[in-house]
Amino acid sequence: MENQISPDVKEIRSKKVIELSNKFHEEIGKTYIGKEVSVLVEEKEGGIHKGHTANYMYVGIETENEADLRNQIINVKITDIQGEMLVGKNN
Repeated sequence: MENQISPDVKEIRSKKVIELSNKFHEEIGKTYIGKEVSVLVEEKEGGIHKGHTANYMYVGIETENEADLRNQIINVKITDIQGEMLVGKNN
């Protein structure tokens, strides 16, 4: 077809968009550090609960409580960001 972008250009543009998205996500995530947020706990994996905030930020939660917190909304203080996941502690 005419007026098509070459695969090489598509790949370069795709990488740039992903890179910008990752940078933006990290910058937004850093603004959460030190704040307390509500998290809907969705899963428990290896002793770490995981869920999402109301703004769809993914959170890994360290808890002292061994109880299964799935399907509960809990308050979490964000302490760090690791990749695409905020990390926090349940108060």
